[in-house]
Formats: sequence, structure tokens, C-alpha cells
Amino acid sequence: VRRVAVLTLADAYGKDATESIAFALADEDSSVRVAAVRALGVLGEAVRLDALVAAASDPALVGPALVALLTTDRRLAEARMLSLVRSADPVLASIAVEVSARALPSVRVEVLRVALAHATTDVVVGALAEIDSELVAALVEPLARLSADPKPEVRSLVASVFGSSSFEGARAPLVACHGRETDPIVRTVLEDALA
Repeated sequence: VRRVAVLTLADAYGKDATESIAFALADEDSSVRVAAVRALGVLGEAVRLDALVAAASDPALVGPALVALLTTDRRLAEARMLSLVRSADPVLASIAVEVSARALPSVRVEVLRVALAHATTDVVVGALAEIDSELVAALVEPLARLSADPKPEVRSLVASVFGSSSFEGARAPLVACHGRETDPIVRTVLEDALA
């Protein structure tokens, strides 16, 4: 009921409801807080949204706030994305990776490049999952470095990313990886990618 009330306030009263909507950011129900973030986005409240992302005090709100900020101030949102992906907090870095799919291609590539070098494997794996065949050409270097990662799951994902790409430069790293790979599961993925 409170979630619907927040959305109704934004629709019915517009900017006049900003303070009431901002009050809902402290609600105990996360769905109400997320609705408040979305309503602030509809109202174009870039400053409030940016403050939410910058504070990063409630990770459940950072993603929705970043998405809403993209609609109100793209440049600011993309700058925040680049800042978050450099965070030592893997949750925040992962949020930046996920939301980067909505960013300009150049920003998305930079977010993914930084994420591929993150100290946390979960962030690296999340970034690998976001790389489609069209992005491989822009990310060949960091992908090639990861092909020697000590973790087999990372090497396996890198092989899959290279293998799914039609980019001509993706074959050479696959061949190099295959020559040095000792893990039988990763070798199988490499062989499939090279077939």
C-alpha cells in the first residue's frame, strides 16, 4: 500500500511531492524505498539520486538509484558507475557492472575493463557474464590476461567469451590458452571454442 502511495504521489503532485517521496526512502519496506527512488527519477531529482548512489549506505537502493540517475543525468550516472566499479566492495562494483549495460558503449567498455581487473572473483565473473561477442574486440587485452588466471572457473569463462565471438583476434588467445591449460574441464571448453 505504501509503495503504491509513493508512486501515486509522484504522478498526482509531481515536484510538490518530492519531500514526501524523499521521506519514504527511510521506510522499513525495501519495495517502498525502491519505489521512492523510481519516483525521484520520474521527478528528475538528479541531486537526490546522486547523493543516494554516492553514500551507498543501502546497497538495495544503489542499483535502482543509478538506473534512475541515468534517466535524469546520464553523465553524472556514468561517472558514478566508474567510481563504483573501482570500489573494494564487491556488491557495489557488481552493481556498476550490471547497470553499465544501460550506459553509453564507451562507458560500458571502461566499466567492464575495470571490473575484469577487480580483486574479487565474483566481480570478475559478473563482468565476464556481461561481455557479448561485440565487446570482445574492445576487451581483448584484459580477457587475454585473465586467460592465465589461477582460478579454473575464470579461465573457463574467458574461453567461452572468446569462443562465442566472431572477432578475428579472439582465436589467437584461445590457441595460446589451449597450449598451456592443464585443467581438463577448461581444456574441454577451449576445445569446444576452437572447434
